[in-house]
Amino acid sequence: MHRNLIFFLVFILIILSYFYLKDDKVYIETIETIEKSEVYYYIFASITEIHKKDNLEFDITKIDNLREKNKFDKKLKQKVIKLLKMPNPVVLNPKVDIVEDIDKGKYIQRKIRLYTAPFTFSYAYLLIPKEETAERKVVIVMHQHGGNYEYGKEEAAGNIGNENMFFGRELVERGYVVFAMDAPLFGENNQFFQNSGIRNSPAVEEEFATQSLLLYDYTPLGIIVEQDLTALNFLLNLEGVDKDNIIGHSFGGVRCMYLSALDERIKVTVLSNSVEKFRREYNKSIVHTWLTLLPGIAKYTEVNGILALISPRPLMVLYSENDPIFPKSEVEDEIHKLEKLYERLGQDDKFTKIYLEKIAHEFPLSYHEQAYEFLDKHLKT
Repeated sequence: MHRNLIFFLVFILIILSYFYLKDDKVYIETIETIEKSEVYYYIFASITEIHKKDNLEFDITKIDNLREKNKFDKKLKQKVIKLLKMPNPVVLNPKVDIVEDIDKGKYIQRKIRLYTAPFTFSYAYLLIPKEETAERKVVIVMHQHGGNYEYGKEEAAGNIGNENMFFGRELVERGYVVFAMDAPLFGENNQFFQNSGIRNSPAVEEEFATQSLLLYDYTPLGIIVEQDLTALNFLLNLEGVDKDNIIGHSFGGVRCMYLSALDERIKVTVLSNSVEKFRREYNKSIVHTWLTLLPGIAKYTEVNGILALISPRPLMVLYSENDPIFPKSEVEDEIHKLEKLYERLGQDDKFTKIYLEKIAHEFPLSYHEQAYEFLDKHLKT
């Protein structure tokens, strides 16, 4: 009996050692590759190099049909929601206060206070065309970051800031009902720091808020997405409008990507200068805002996996030749795989990419019309 037990234990040890040695072999091979590169990698960079050999759990190149994609979508959405760590349930029928209406000529600018969670509200604009139409479409516009924390929804609504970012005003003048809300730390959604006695630069305030949330095991992006999903529920309860579609630039584009990826009620999506890689090249990629980071996501998928959750719904991606924040090489690698997915699903006519030559991190007025025509094509026909 003792011999059988000893034999059994030795057998188990052999099996376990196989798996451990297998992992060690991969690790050793990776270290040897690093050593042969004649570049000295310190601890943070070496982690990046080691994980380059990891296989993606959610690889869109392996999706061949809608049945496989439905399974992919279900599992990846569950993973993303888990990683987002949203602190509150999304409010299904949020309370809203109308603060004021301002006559802007062709439209009414309605300011509202939207209660997105316990002890939390955000300010937003509804831009409402005066001209009555048989069927009104709603477009959510999401403002950029740009380091201009005081702008927020005001820039997207066309009140202050860069006129290239005034797409909310342009869309309401085109006949759409437009919704623009301050993201956390932007515009009137930055009251905590304004009233708390903290007098740091806005960028330092962003770091403080982000690090505080991480210490409580929440993510800033999770809170942003939670608020955006609540706002979407508010819009779905509006009378007399057909909803929903979104357009955003940079930080706003990342918000658009996650909202559209997680909620299929979004019909059309336009992303401007907001696609990058999760698995980034050390010393090549640039530093991004803390607000768009999703801890852990690079273990499971690339950005194209999040974008794949939007497919096969209509999607436009604009990217720039000289963008220092979302490099052209990263964008093209991600959207190439996405483009092929749309083709395999037989929906290649619903994906459009626009390359902005000799442009940096911008959404120039000359390209706005192409984005609006894309919305019109998929919403008004």
